[in-house]
Amino acid sequence: MLKKSYVKPNTISFNAVINAWAKTLFCGSALVAQKVLDRIEKLQIQGNKDIEPNTISYSIVIDAWAKSVEKGAAQRAENILDRVEMLHMNGNKNVAPNTITYSAVINTWAMSKEKGSALKAERILERMVKLQRNTFFFFHFYHVTTEF
Repeated sequence: MLKKSYVKPNTISFNAVINAWAKTLFCGSALVAQKVLDRIEKLQIQGNKDIEPNTISYSIVIDAWAKSVEKGAAQRAENILDRVEMLHMNGNKNVAPNTITYSAVINTWAMSKEKGSALKAERILERMVKLQRNTFFFFHFYHVTTEF
């Protein structure tokens, strides 16, 4: 009879699996990585406190789509970036878009052979610049108003 185990998967465990799929260069591996991310989100919604997707989780899946040659990969990567931005704006402290996240989506569009991909990559860059400006304004405003 097996003893009760106190070993249970957590975000790091799931991120390792996502990363393994992201590095597997066969058709469909990016989709499997995304399905693992979807599973983490579902477990979190169900109340599992040990498993919560973070910026790394989303960035790895974006990178998996960047390496994918599947049609629609760039749009899927951008959709994940949209989710990251939404989660962050809604107050999720474990998820925040960063330079790596935006650059991976830009790279995905750059590698895409889809029509208009260069314009879409530039649009992502503009989103990044806008976020940087808004963050600077908030940071500057916050420090000026709290000093008085």
